Amino acid sequence: MPVDREARDVYLAALDDGWADPARLHAEGRRAKEMLDDVREEMAALLVAHPAHTHFAPTPAVSAERLIMGLAAARSGRFRVVASAVESAMITDAVHHVGPDALDSIPVDEHGRVRLDLLIRAVTVVDVAFIALQHANREVGTIQPVEDAHAAATVSKVPLVVDATASIGPLDPPREWDALLADPTSWGGPGGFGVLALRPNVRWLPCWPSGTPWATGSVGIPAALAAAAALRKSHASRQEATRKVAAATARLRRAIQSIPNSVLLGHPLDQMPHVTAVSFVYADAVAVARALDACGFAVGCGCTCGRHPSGPCPALTAMGAMTHGAIRLGLHPGIVDEDIDALGAALIGAVHSVRLSLGAPQ
Repeated sequence: MPVDREARDVYLAALDDGWADPARLHAEGRRAKEMLDDVREEMAALLVAHPAHTHFAPTPAVSAERLIMGLAAARSGRFRVVASAVESAMITDAVHHVGPDALDSIPVDEHGRVRLDLLIRAVTVVDVAFIALQHANREVGTIQPVEDAHAAATVSKVPLVVDATASIGPLDPPREWDALLADPTSWGGPGGFGVLALRPNVRWLPCWPSGTPWATGSVGIPAALAAAAALRKSHASRQEATRKVAAATARLRRAIQSIPNSVLLGHPLDQMPHVTAVSFVYADAVAVARALDACGFAVGCGCTCGRHPSGPCPALTAMGAMTHGAIRLGLHPGIVDEDIDALGAALIGAVHSVRLSLGAPQ
């Protein structure tokens, strides 16, 4: 999602006042700390969290690493982490640092939703440290049963880590969680800033040498202020923005369904409003994405974690979906019908052209 213009203006203005390290005792440092504390208060309120347990880091990946290692350290003797098979590499990489065999991957259905019955069965084992479950899948947009997972976690007395780095902004923040990860880029904020919130009763311990417990190095004050401004705006306009983008997505999907041998991916109902994922039989996703790029449309293919940007998507593999011709389209509220019609026409032409070049059926 592009950086919101108002958030960009806040960022640029904050470069003059928020350049100092908030850990320093001089006047500029104290001023920076006040600004950061104000951001923490506002962001905690919007996320329905507690300011004292809302933490910032230079990136979402650092937040995830600190959170997962700290939870594991606090739950001595429990070494298994139950997670869905479609969790992001940010989560699974951090879990592998807990232990090479710590991850208990729970299968998902054909829509990408975790098999709740298998997850509930898995957390009844006594050596489970915590559950990790995304709020919604960034590849196909499927919303996960977070409330049911939290209920199971509560019964088993283990914390639930909810990765909402792809969902807050398009969706309201989830209400049921013990630890929450968020990424301002999903609501129009800048990159280079990670947000983490804990419930007050969740045990967490630092498991690295002394220093700041949540981040290596200082957090950028301009990024923090811009992230808060974008979240404030997103929160205020979410209902209207959701209506607009959902209508645009429905219009785009109608165009896609006119393309022969196309398969829409993700859950038909429990779905983020702005995401459309589709697989085209007899078409190479990279070639389709390049053809659309030449027409001025940026779409995704491959894996969003960046590890294999043009390779098979692990989430689609876990779903049992076709990965070869899969592309991902994300819309923003500023899009209009003319944009959708142009994108639909370009997509129809791109798929036809790629299939023709391969000598494949249309």
